[in-house]
Amino acid sequence: MNAYQITGLIGIVLALLVVFLVQKKTRLTRSHLVYLCLCAAAGVFVGGHILFFIVGLPDFIKNDVPNIHSGAQLLDSLYYAASGMVFYGGLLCALLFMWIYIKIRRLPGRLYLNNMVIAFPIFHFMGRIGCAFTGCCYG
Repeated sequence: MNAYQITGLIGIVLALLVVFLVQKKTRLTRSHLVYLCLCAAAGVFVGGHILFFIVGLPDFIKNDVPNIHSGAQLLDSLYYAASGMVFYGGLLCALLFMWIYIKIRRLPGRLYLNNMVIAFPIFHFMGRIGCAFTGCCYG
């Protein structure tokens, strides 16, 4: 494991710890919070990769597309082009996935999102520390 992965895991653990500590005071349903955390995690993963691919698409078209001569090379190039993550894509998609869950379950959205919103800066803070250690972006 590299420093980015370690700090990311620490950020996830700290964010979940804070969410569940706040949950004790607000008395929200723990199972819904668990599902919201899973929705947020899926949203961060999907949205972060999609936005990374979109941001890198001009470079992908300019540099990689002329050198692709087979299906295997195409898959390798696409895998590499979507291998990173962008925070804003992850945040927006996480909020979208949580909003969809709240609407499907007819939950009081403001109460649950107020509890969940605490987790994002904690996770982002730890992720940025990992970026600084790894040197992958601006840290």
